[in-house]
Amino acid sequence: MRALALFAFLALTIGPAAAYEPTGNAIADTLLRSVERAGFADARVASAEREGTTLVLTGLEGGGKDNDKRVRIARTTITEPLVNANNDLVASAIAYEDIAMTDEAGEPTATIALVRLTAVRLPGAAGGTPTETSDFLGEFDSIAVDGLIARSPEGEEIGFDALRATFATRDDGTAAGEFALEGLVFALDLFDEPTAGEIRALGYDALTVSLEGKGTWRRDSGRAILDNARLAIAGMGAVEIAGGANGLTPSTLAALQAGGLDFARLLEVLSSVSLTGLTVAIEDGGLTDRLIGTLAGELDRAQVVTKLTDALALPLAQLGDPAFAQSALDAARGFLTEPGRLTVAATPAAEISALQVIGAAMLNPQLLPSLLSITITHE
Repeated sequence: MRALALFAFLALTIGPAAAYEPTGNAIADTLLRSVERAGFADARVASAEREGTTLVLTGLEGGGKDNDKRVRIARTTITEPLVNANNDLVASAIAYEDIAMTDEAGEPTATIALVRLTAVRLPGAAGGTPTETSDFLGEFDSIAVDGLIARSPEGEEIGFDALRATFATRDDGTAAGEFALEGLVFALDLFDEPTAGEIRALGYDALTVSLEGKGTWRRDSGRAILDNARLAIAGMGAVEIAGGANGLTPSTLAALQAGGLDFARLLEVLSSVSLTGLTVAIEDGGLTDRLIGTLAGELDRAQVVTKLTDALALPLAQLGDPAFAQSALDAARGFLTEPGRLTVAATPAAEISALQVIGAAMLNPQLLPSLLSITITHE
C-alpha cells in the first residue's frame, strides 16, 4: 500500500548523497538526514521557525551529487516533534506542501499539492549508503496525498486527485488497513495500439479510475479478511472483491512473494492455507451497452445476447451440473439484457484447503461448483 503512496517519488532515486547543510535545529537536521539517506545530496532548508507546537520549514530542497535532478518542498510542517534517545524524529504529523521534482534540464517530472502523514517516525541514525525514498517518509499510521501529477520523459502525464491510507495494529495483534484512491486519470496516449483505438472506439477519451479497500490480517494465524476492495472506472463500471483465508503467515507470504516456486514447492507452501469464502461482483456503469453495440452489427440486442449465452452454454455443460449451469446462464442472460450487478460467490459450509481447490481444478473441475458452493446471480 505504501508503494502506491510513494508513486510521486519514483523520480527521486538519485545516487550517493553529499552532506546536508546543518541548521542548528535538531529536529530539522534529523529530517535532513532522512532526506539525504533517501538519495539526495546537499539537502537544506531556507528557514526553520517554531509556531506553537509545530516546526515550519520553508524551502526544503535537495539534488543529486552526479546530476541536476532536484526536489523542492515549499513548506514542511512538523507537529509536536521531538528527537528521541535513538536520534529518531517522532511527530504526531508531518505535512509536505507544494512538492516539485525536476530533471537535469530543470523540467518538471512531478508535482504534488500535499503529502500528510500521521504518527510519524523518521530514523535519525546516518546510514552508509542511500537506500530508497521510503526513508524520506519513514514509518507512519496514515498518509494523505492530494493533487499528484507525474510526467514521463516523453511528456506523457498521469495523476490522481487524492489518496488516503491508514494502518493500525489492534490490541489483539490484528493488523488493519484502509485504502482509497480517487481521480486516477489515464490518458489514452499511455496505451499502445490497438488497445488505445479499441477504447476510443467505445467512446472513451480517457480512463478515470478509483480504488478503495479495507481488510485485516493476523500475523500469528495468518487469517486474512478482505472486507471489500473496489475498482471503478467512470462510465464503465466496477469490480468488487471480498473474501477470507487462513494460514497466510509471514513465512508463507514471503515464499509466495519470492516467486520462482516449482509446482511441488508451491503445493508445499499452500498446504497450510485454507479459504473461507470469496465473492466477486461486477457492477455495470455503461460498458456493457457499448460492447453489445459494437458486436451487434445487423443483429438486435436479443440476438446478440442469445449468441453470447449460447457460447457460454457448452463450457458450463461440461461441468456436469445442469442446475448450476442453468442458473449461471440465467444470470448472464439477465445481466446482458438489463445490465446491473452480476455476483459470483463461493461460500463453502466450512473452510476448505487450497490444495483441495487446486486438486479439483486440475483433476475434476466438475466438483468445483459443489465443493465451493458457488452461486451466480444477477440483480
